[in-house]
Amino acid sequence: MGKVEEYKARIEAATARYYEGNYSRDLEEYEAEQSRQYRKNKRLSEEPSEHQEQSEVCKWLRARRLVFFSVPNGAVLNRSRGQAQRMRDIAYYKAEGFRPGAPDLLIFSKPNTGHDGVALEMKKAKGGVVSSNQMDCGRDLEGCNWLYLVGHGGSDAVGKRVEVYG
Repeated sequence: MGKVEEYKARIEAATARYYEGNYSRDLEEYEAEQSRQYRKNKRLSEEPSEHQEQSEVCKWLRARRLVFFSVPNGAVLNRSRGQAQRMRDIAYYKAEGFRPGAPDLLIFSKPNTGHDGVALEMKKAKGGVVSSNQMDCGRDLEGCNWLYLVGHGGSDAVGKRVEVYG
């Protein structure tokens, strides 16, 4: 037997010894991790994200052919680029009119309430809190004859839309 064959035989023997003692433990750990992931995903699916709920509201608005757009403030505040770059981005966007607290959706189609438009701030159904910047922005919009609404979850937001647009 040459050196290469001897080396391969030692590796195969070591691998076999490892799996004889550890295979069942590895399998149990794997199954436990899969079970944890399943439970986590199930919990997440039971409580939709603000993104998922806002997407449903946008479908409702599109179906009624209302003129609207979203304000992508969350994209400006992306933390994955590092703190220094994030601060430069915020300064850049503030120069262009970025405002912390701007509502998630601006609906330009005239509502049946006499307002000029509707500003909708989306919050999760459970635990969503309106920040002071959002409250300030809402007051400013109301001063311009806009209706400012906070939707706690997709169904709450759509319910408010039905009240306003029939």
